Amino acid sequence: MAEAEEAESERAGEAGEPILTVGRVNSVDPTMLIITAPTGLSQRIAMTSETVVARGGLGTSADVRAGDRIMVKNRLGTQEAVEIVVLPPKSPHGVLVVADTPDSLTSKNLAGQLVTMNKKGVRIDTTTVGTVREITGGSTVFVRAKVVGSGEWSAVEIIVLPDGTAFGT
Repeated sequence: MAEAEEAESERAGEAGEPILTVGRVNSVDPTMLIITAPTGLSQRIAMTSETVVARGGLGTSADVRAGDRIMVKNRLGTQEAVEIVVLPPKSPHGVLVVADTPDSLTSKNLAGQLVTMNKKGVRIDTTTVGTVREITGGSTVFVRAKVVGSGEWSAVEIIVLPDGTAFGT
């Protein structure tokens, strides 16, 4: 999924089109976020009073349940999960978990196919409501934005990922 996010972040898109990106925060103020994507591309993203912020924290495999939406970071070149982020309840991105056991989960991938993956030994992160003040220099963020005006990005949702995340690497 990270490769798809990076590919999405490389192009400006058309007005209203959703953009997904991940990167490390270079600077932030109440109205603007500047991040560097894993490709080295610097991205300026406007923030408004409607931008939703969530903060991540370490969780356990018990935090992943059927009905949750998740983001999965796979080991490069494989379908083996190394990190799973359980998204906020109303988040529109990620993939839907359709079944879970103590050791595995089944989700629908972006193509609608069922995919079962191991949860044992995988880092699990959870999310809770956050504020713009929790976005700090050096932190890693996942951003869902929309294209406005003449190609500018406006953040709809920002997830501040916990330290040590595999996303953005």
